[in-house]
Amino acid sequence: NIKNNFFNFNIFTSNFFSVTSNKKFKRVIRIAGFVNATSDFEEHPKVINGASDLMVKVFGEDGKHMRIALGATLPLGVAVEVEGLFELN
Repeated sequence: NIKNNFFNFNIFTSNFFSVTSNKKFKRVIRIAGFVNATSDFEEHPKVINGASDLMVKVFGEDGKHMRIALGATLPLGVAVEVEGLFELN
């Protein structure tokens, strides 16, 4: 449901910006994206490009990372799940 997704996004952004604003952030190591899709869908990387592009746009060279993009069956009708692994100082 959109209300829960918005709530989860708010939790992510508040934690993310507290780490980056306190100069604890060093670099993005990996972004893993899981796309809720039918078995005939083959463009998972295109869906996850947004998250990858955002990391590079925000952090420049420190935002470049390895990436995984997979199709999955996600709970509660979630369309996309993104996991990030970051190195901190």
